[in-house]
Amino acid sequence: MPTALVLDLLITAFVTLSIAAVAWWARKHPNRSEEYPERVGMPKVLPIFGWLCLCVGLIMGLLSFFTPDSPLGARIASVAIFVTGMAFVAMYRNFHVAARDFETAFRSVLGTEHVMAYSDTTARRSCEASSS
Repeated sequence: MPTALVLDLLITAFVTLSIAAVAWWARKHPNRSEEYPERVGMPKVLPIFGWLCLCVGLIMGLLSFFTPDSPLGARIASVAIFVTGMAFVAMYRNFHVAARDFETAFRSVLGTEHVMAYSDTTARRSCEASSS
């Protein structure tokens, strides 16, 4: 087996196992609010990845926009990585779910608060089942 193929397989296995380990850890340790323990937020890995994308996008953008004769693809990619990082940080900051006795309260990614009663969900589901 060539060395390049073995290296590719090892890198792929490492990345796959790392993602699986992070997902297991995030599921095992939910992100609960200290002020409101019933609230569950996004995993704590999200802002780390978001800030990493923000930093990489910023550095890449500075290099691509201020270097003469840099390719257009590098500029587009730097903006896309930077915006993705901003989206991940905003998702972590704004989104949470709180399951209560008779309703579910949640905040969307853009920060608007919503409350949905369980009876509304049951009524909507029973209407869909009867119309089919």
